[in-house]
Amino acid sequence: MNLRASLDGKEVVLPLDDAEWEELQQRLRSKEIQLTMPCCNGQGYMRVSPAGTQHFVHQVDIGCKQSESEVHQLAKLEIVRACRELKLQTVPEYEGNGWRADVLVKHPKWNVVFEVQVSPQTFQETIRRQQAYRNDEIRCCWLFSSVPERQALSHQQLSLLSQHATPMFLLHYREQSPSPFSVEVNGAERPLRQFVRDLLTKKLRYSQSQAVTGVKARVDLWRTYCPSCGFTIYFFGVVDLQAKSECGAAITLGHNRYSLL
Repeated sequence: MNLRASLDGKEVVLPLDDAEWEELQQRLRSKEIQLTMPCCNGQGYMRVSPAGTQHFVHQVDIGCKQSESEVHQLAKLEIVRACRELKLQTVPEYEGNGWRADVLVKHPKWNVVFEVQVSPQTFQETIRRQQAYRNDEIRCCWLFSSVPERQALSHQQLSLLSQHATPMFLLHYREQSPSPFSVEVNGAERPLRQFVRDLLTKKLRYSQSQAVTGVKARVDLWRTYCPSCGFTIYFFGVVDLQAKSECGAAITLGHNRYSLL
């Protein structure tokens, strides 16, 4: 299943309205035009799934590895619709320099990619693919049906460790819901289309951390091990804190109006 195809050299990106879809089908049946799949240049045709999803498929199974599940395609369609509502140029299944994006959004100031991952993918593989986007100065937002656990990285990969550098969100799919896809943000869900719009219009964004000078603290650190698997566990606690807020009030660890607790 694909959302993009070439019709006599002209690129067509789904979804189309009913009239456009029917017109293209008639022209294809009468052999006025020829449909080519961008993933392998093989011949294809137009089809609507039982769930009503427009897509392009290969005429002959030639072993192309770019085919995807319908849930994957439906999620990409929601992203494309959200971007079109913002009048942004959007290309699904875009081939880049060593990468293939689910949806590429061409923003006036920057390009962003949305990746939908409904099959398992390790954190290390996510970082590897994220590095390819970063090399081309493209931002990437990951939507996982099962978010991989963040793991230790090599020194060269540390810049990709933060959530701001590698944003990963949990994608929910409920087939019978009016809005089947939703994205979990800080424990709350919002429809996928709204999430995409909010992200691209900067109504939703990661907060940046900032270093503050003039804070002195003593921190005690303990190390222990899990008796079952031997996993190393670290505990820490702030024993003494000497700091002042921007207005000059002293901040302590005690239970008072200026306390951090």
